[in-house]
Amino acid sequence: GTGVGHQVALLKRDPMTSDSVEDGRRFSTAVNLCTLLSVWAEDHDGRYPLSLQQLVPSLMDEEDAIKSFSWSAALGGEAEPLVYLGGFLTTGDPDNLPLIVSPRPSASGEYLLARKDMSARPVSPEVYQQAMADWRAHLAGLSLTK
Repeated sequence: GTGVGHQVALLKRDPMTSDSVEDGRRFSTAVNLCTLLSVWAEDHDGRYPLSLQQLVPSLMDEEDAIKSFSWSAALGGEAEPLVYLGGFLTTGDPDNLPLIVSPRPSASGEYLLARKDMSARPVSPEVYQQAMADWRAHLAGLSLTK
């Protein structure tokens, strides 16, 4: 719990924006968020939270969470929430599945892709589309009524 609190505090200070040259910092923030999600899942029978807000409900309100877990695709652009895809995933699912993605490409045309293996990097639209296809195919194979 304390570790999650510290990570959330760091994430609140460092929203993910593409309006600076700190790309490495943005992706390390995504890796930190993946780490938080993995820790949460380990404490909850291997299941990831249904939403990012479920991850830290007592530590921040929804508005703060959206600011902390946000993405701005262009300089001066409006921040949008990151897209969290882990709601029905477990720690036993394949590591190549996307966990967090940017809602749209950056000014350079690349998407943020953070996978279950805690890697986060900018990817081309083709790699992004393949990751999303893999995620949809995996979900289609799950029985979501468990």
